[in-house]
Amino acid sequence: VILFVSKFIKLEKGEKTKVPYIVIRTLIGLFAIYVFITSAIEGNEKALEDPYNRDTQIKKATIYGYHISDILNAIDGSKQVKYKNKKEDESMKKTAKIFLAISLALCLLSGIFASVYQSSFNTVEVEDFNVIVENGSYVNGQLYIPKDASEDNKLPFLVFLHGNFNNYSMQDQNAIGLSRRGFVVMITDNFNMGNSSITEPGAWDMSQIRLMIEYATSCYNFIDTEKIGIYGHSLGGYVAHDAVQYYLTQQADGGECKISAILDAGNDPVYEPYTDEKTGKEIDLAINWGVIAGKWDEWCYTGETGNPSLYLSSDAAKSFVNQLDGVELTGDVENGHIYKGNIDGKEYRRVVYQISGIHPMNHFSSEGAAAAIEFFYDCFG
Repeated sequence: VILFVSKFIKLEKGEKTKVPYIVIRTLIGLFAIYVFITSAIEGNEKALEDPYNRDTQIKKATIYGYHISDILNAIDGSKQVKYKNKKEDESMKKTAKIFLAISLALCLLSGIFASVYQSSFNTVEVEDFNVIVENGSYVNGQLYIPKDASEDNKLPFLVFLHGNFNNYSMQDQNAIGLSRRGFVVMITDNFNMGNSSITEPGAWDMSQIRLMIEYATSCYNFIDTEKIGIYGHSLGGYVAHDAVQYYLTQQADGGECKISAILDAGNDPVYEPYTDEKTGKEIDLAINWGVIAGKWDEWCYTGETGNPSLYLSSDAAKSFVNQLDGVELTGDVENGHIYKGNIDGKEYRRVVYQISGIHPMNHFSSEGAAAAIEFFYDCFG
């Protein structure tokens, strides 16, 4: 305290100022000691004012010569306070230390296991990213890259997008399951959610999947641009539809369609062809398309029956499969069967996976994860 305070006193160290300098430092030191002692005394007096404080009772016993047991027995009249002996205290401390060590070890092991599992036993590199896309907005997410992905070994690329009021972590199950099987997987926070840009508060921004595909195909040399698939849950499904419409329209106008497959979850697929706004012509849904339909979904797959559990027998599901030339389904759609047929002379797929569960459980369903793996495996090999 003396050295610290004296640094702020502007005195010259010399023959003429040596004495006052020492005097002032000494006075400061004495003042500091005075403050310390008076504070200690005051604190001790306050402690003695608390009749139920064990330390207080011991101090009083020391001061007045009372027997400690008499003082302790006097608290609350007939109430006795028992204290553990030193051996018991040491035992408790030892037990506490053991439990603390076990807890810390469990935390450490859990963190290690989570990291190992997420990286598929260190065969997949997981990268956090926050990138600026072409419209100036930034997108937050994670990229799962199998370690054998390279410019000479390009792998299929999948983009997964969550639903409303969620974030990218809701797609962890799919990202882990597919990346360990040789897919590069991107999961992102949709605009206006998670840690991505707020593009328009309260609105549904439909551009994200398309923007991320443009970003990935421009920046990553380890993805196979002929094998790009997308997945959208609930609101994410609408965003995925927007990307499909954009690329199919671009293809109809002589451009390139960068998406080869789409998988809807918790969202009805598109049942009718798109219309080119420029030409007014119909645009066939020439793409591999799958659906993961919860049997008790609260929002979707009601069809004409109003009952999502009857979706496979609905006209909506049949019309979805019958988009393929060569498939003329009249009975119920077969659950999990991948129908193959032609559109514009090329082979495409349609499949409906009806799984147990309600709308939000698509995220955590082992059936749903298995369906996603099977669908993209069948599309991209």
